[in-house]
Amino acid sequence: MRMKNKWLQAFLTLALVVSCITGVSAVADAAEVAGSVTTEKGIQYVPCDMSEYWSQTEKTAPEMANYVFGGWYTGTDGVFTAIKEADVTADSTGKASMSGTYAKFVKAEVLGVKAQVDVDTQEKGLSRENAASIRLVSGLDSKDYQRVGFKVLLANSKPVYKDNDDVKKEPLETKKVYTGLKIGDATPLSPASIFGEQAEFLSVWRLDNIITANDSKIINVTPYWITMDGTKVEGLSKYVHVEDSYMGYISVPINLRTAKKIAAGTVTLTYPEGLVLVEEKVEYDEVFPASEMKCHDTGNSAVKLVGNAKVVDTAVDANGIYANLRFKVGTSGYQGVGKGTILTFGISDAFFCNWGEEEVPVNVWDIKY
Repeated sequence: MRMKNKWLQAFLTLALVVSCITGVSAVADAAEVAGSVTTEKGIQYVPCDMSEYWSQTEKTAPEMANYVFGGWYTGTDGVFTAIKEADVTADSTGKASMSGTYAKFVKAEVLGVKAQVDVDTQEKGLSRENAASIRLVSGLDSKDYQRVGFKVLLANSKPVYKDNDDVKKEPLETKKVYTGLKIGDATPLSPASIFGEQAEFLSVWRLDNIITANDSKIINVTPYWITMDGTKVEGLSKYVHVEDSYMGYISVPINLRTAKKIAAGTVTLTYPEGLVLVEEKVEYDEVFPASEMKCHDTGNSAVKLVGNAKVVDTAVDANGIYANLRFKVGTSGYQGVGKGTILTFGISDAFFCNWGEEEVPVNVWDIKY
């Protein structure tokens, strides 16, 4: 238990001395790889051996800090073409044997998720007569994808499907994309205004018939796309609650997205001035259980979170929501950027390790709300 005691003491004194990690990935940053190409909007095409990740039986996505994988491409003179699944040249073992391939990387914020609760629910809250509806929205940088969709879990466990019967359960996937999002009579919002300049299109799904009893429950949403070569890539998850709309909560998830095991970790989240952390509404349970997490607002627009496993030989996947923090606007009013502008919540002092106290590099994303 030496490890656990050390971490608890470090948390209570708030005196952890750690290195700041922005993420270490399987693929080096494009700036470090000869032959890489970065587009005007920052999309990166990095020379990469496709055979290390792609086979006919298993397709995994290479990683790059603060980016998500957008598919395999071929290219000359800066012109890139998506490799389709049916056109992949495979060797006798089923692995890709194509040379000169590039891995495309798109900023992680593009494959994020926004949620809009219907107006009736926002205005009437718990006094409403009808079930609530939520519109889920995510972004795409191009149409070079087979399908886009959302993985949705009610209360972090029960999958929500298109057809919710015992025989046929289809995922919430679509081939349809949109060039804008209209809210009421307002001018349609562009994909770039919602998910950053690399976003060119939107994927949308509507969740209906959410009963009042589920207003406070977590609706765990993870957007994903399936690349032209058949690789399924999950983006940044979000906890959605119907009650956030009428309680005035801003839900901010801290995502970990690395295929590594961790036994303990600490993260500091900075938030815009004028917001107040609602400590009793902080949620865990996707990476470490709530009983193994500690949270402390330092009082200077920063929140420190520490997670450590109880059992010495326990290690968990560093893949999911480390914590979901909910904020409200303080009595002095929000002092940051204007309403409707994307808010940025920063990550610093991120440190994760195994039970041997060896550092484990983990991608922790900055959050844009």
